[in-house]
Amino acid sequence: WMLVQQVHPADVAAIILEPILGEGGFLTPPPGFMAGLRALADKHGMLLIADEVQSGAGRSGMWWAHGQFDGGAMQPDMIVFAKGIASGYPMAGVATRQHLFDNLQPGTMGGTYGGNAVACAAAVATIQAIDSEGMLDNASQRGVQLMQGLLSLADKYPITDIRGKGLMVGVEFGSSSSSSSCSLKAEKGIATAVTKAAFKHTLL
Repeated sequence: WMLVQQVHPADVAAIILEPILGEGGFLTPPPGFMAGLRALADKHGMLLIADEVQSGAGRSGMWWAHGQFDGGAMQPDMIVFAKGIASGYPMAGVATRQHLFDNLQPGTMGGTYGGNAVACAAAVATIQAIDSEGMLDNASQRGVQLMQGLLSLADKYPITDIRGKGLMVGVEFGSSSSSSSCSLKAEKGIATAVTKAAFKHTLL
């Protein structure tokens, strides 16, 4: 509706989104959304950019989270990434289609973290570890284990939704009715309390 009511498609250079919405609650797109977005971008000549800063580097069980949806139909023209790619060291990057890089003039691409040798070494070591230690498969398997464990708690605690991919999983607390017909209501501050309890049990 934005392209009808808010802005003309010819004035939109790009669409950028997180494949899995991070700080907004670990929301995943509905089936067909990514494929539809790709078709929309192609129709109007827009770039489609995947913000994989939080969801990338294996967290979802794949190298890049956009591949989890619609069979990878998003096929972004550009990917931006950071954080996990260097295990927390100050490293950020941009990957894009070759013709977009070819059109860049010298000096137009820069970055605050460019050329940090320690961060680059950390990124290389991280990529090697993800590959050699099977971390993508592990994230997928532990994600299934985590989902199953959380689902088993939903009848006992005020859990209203569990969502995500791999180890990028969100739990929503609220008011719910369990299968035992017992009404459950989340008390104020429950998310903070759960976070602190997890920390005490050495859980991230």
